[in-house]
This record gives sequence, structure tokens and C-alpha cells, in this order.
Amino acid sequence: MKKATLNKVFASALAVALCVPMLVVNPMTVNAVSGNTVSGNTSSGSTSSSESSSSSSSSTGSVTVGSNATVVIAGRNVTTTVGGVFVATAVNGAAITTPYASVATAAGLSQADIDAGTNVRFYICNSTNKAMKDALKSAAEATGKNVAAYINVDLYTITKKGAVTAIRNTAAPVTMTFGLPGRIAGSNASIMCVDSTTGKAVVMEDTDTDPRTITVDATVFGVYAIVY
Repeated sequence: MKKATLNKVFASALAVALCVPMLVVNPMTVNAVSGNTVSGNTSSGSTSSSESSSSSSSSTGSVTVGSNATVVIAGRNVTTTVGGVFVATAVNGAAITTPYASVATAAGLSQADIDAGTNVRFYICNSTNKAMKDALKSAAEATGKNVAAYINVDLYTITKKGAVTAIRNTAAPVTMTFGLPGRIAGSNASIMCVDSTTGKAVVMEDTDTDPRTITVDATVFGVYAIVY
């Protein structure tokens, strides 16, 4: 990739304006979420200090999921340890399975930060970042792969006062599971993401055996390309 292209990509990748207010204003806890829709009864569950026990979905299908809520991934119930706004329709559900405390530590939070009310949360949505999508498409094609879907997987820390910091790299892997688009279920899928610290495309291989899902151990966050 040319330097000018990389600079453009990184400028886009480091933007943190993706519906951040949705992460910090009146979060909701949902008992079961399948894609963008709520199923089952609502539940307060176990939430972080910034999360309330109310639950609902907007008219556009936006759903804010609490920590330790149950989400539906490719027809299977999975507990997501870290909540946030999960609105990606390009995948068939998403969940974080690394323990919440481990994700917080990997994101750079100290126990003092956590005690002071700072949380970690995810924003997962379909990506509209053309520069990054083009870069990932080129990287995938260079290895003989095709892109099935693009999603933003953004990790944030949020203080009790609402200060938001985007985390692009974690000190330890965070395990996440996504439901594969139906047309590539059963394929040898993996995930690609450009690491903003190195400028190189990182390939995350599937670690589960379910042909309907992909599970990866991620230390980089931003725009993901699901490739096959």
C-alpha cells in the first residue's frame, strides 16, 4: 500500500465519532439479541456500574446490550461479557467471551480506574469506511481471498463522567465470536484488520469448530473484513 493511502486509512481508522453518545447515554440490558432484534424477555442481568436494567430497542433496530447479556449467534445463545451497541447486520450476531475484568485490564484500565467507574464497551456495526474497506479488499485479494462482509469492531473505555477513549490495540487477546453470513457458512473464514500501529494487515484465524460462526482472539480493533 502506498504511504498516502495508508495515511488516509489511518486517519479514518482513528476517528472515534461512531455513535459514541449511544454508548454512554442510558445503556440498556437485553436478555437475548439476534442481529438487530430483541428476543425473549428483558432482564437486568449483571451489568457494569454505568449500565441500567431497562431494556428496549429503537425503531431503527439499534440495540444496546448490557454486560453478561445473552445474545443469539447463528441460532445459539451466547453470553457476551462486555456490552455496548451491537447493530451489525452484516454478521449473524456478535459476542465477547473473554471475562470482563480481563478485557478491562487488556484495554489499559487499572483497578483504580475500574473502582472510579470507568467501563469498557464495544460498538459493533456495519462499516461505511470506504478507504479502509478498499485497503482490506486489496490485502485480501493479494492472498487469494474474497471479502464477505465489513464491520466496525470498536472498543472504548468510558469514564463515569462520560470521557470516551478509543482502544485500537489491547495488551492481551480479546476473544470474540461472530455469526458468519449465511452464504459463506462452512467456508474456511478468517478476519483481517489493519493494525494502525504497524500499517500491516493482521489475519485472525477461526478458533472454533462451528461452521456457522467464527471466533477470533483479537488485539487490534477497527474495521474488520470477514474473508474466505
